[in-house]
Amino acid sequence: IGAYDVSLDRSDEAAPMKGVDPVRLRVRHATSGKLLFDTLPNESPLIASVTDLTAHEARGMAKVTVRRRDVCRLAHFSSAQPASKGITFSGVLTCGTGKQEFTLRIAEHSSTSGNAVALSVALGSGPADQISLRAASTPEEQVFGGGQQFSRFNLKGQRLPIIASEQGVGRGKQPLTWLANLTNNGAGGSWHTSYAGVPHVLTSGLRSIFIDTHDYVTMNFADARVLQFDVNARALTSI
Repeated sequence: IGAYDVSLDRSDEAAPMKGVDPVRLRVRHATSGKLLFDTLPNESPLIASVTDLTAHEARGMAKVTVRRRDVCRLAHFSSAQPASKGITFSGVLTCGTGKQEFTLRIAEHSSTSGNAVALSVALGSGPADQISLRAASTPEEQVFGGGQQFSRFNLKGQRLPIIASEQGVGRGKQPLTWLANLTNNGAGGSWHTSYAGVPHVLTSGLRSIFIDTHDYVTMNFADARVLQFDVNARALTSI
């Protein structure tokens, strides 16, 4: 696909359950061979979830809570349709109580002259309202960015919600944060509260990942093996 090679290969490991494809999705630069996107063996690059989202704001402090009611994580890829500078995969994710259809398009990004690849996901028939894009990582790979951050430089091992908010008084330091929360309706903040969060990271592995959306995003790097981006929407594009 333009400057990139895309492969969807059968994994050497056994399938996690009957009817689920043991596959691995990879995107490499065709000339250098650099691996830009990879999935963990036998794990889907996508998760779809049925969620309840609640948002609260007080004195400029924003807090969003997402509760998952059902998770669709077992993928079956049913078709692949090549097109000009792109390929579209279709398939189904198995949920606890049903199924969720999806399409995943991988294409050379039109405005970067072969220097970036775009992964676009859209949910079809099914109940999910959140998409999680999962890229394989290593414990050694460090992650930087997320917009204006005050407390941590390397975000690996952390879960970072992206929402504009007052930065807080105390930001976890005690007893200052406790006093601010008690007297000013939650104004203490957290380590991640920021005026300018951005769903974009750079890694020590020389990778850049940007989630091109205005929807609520949580960047979840708690599992050192995975870079996971949770988007509360039925479509997303990653560049």
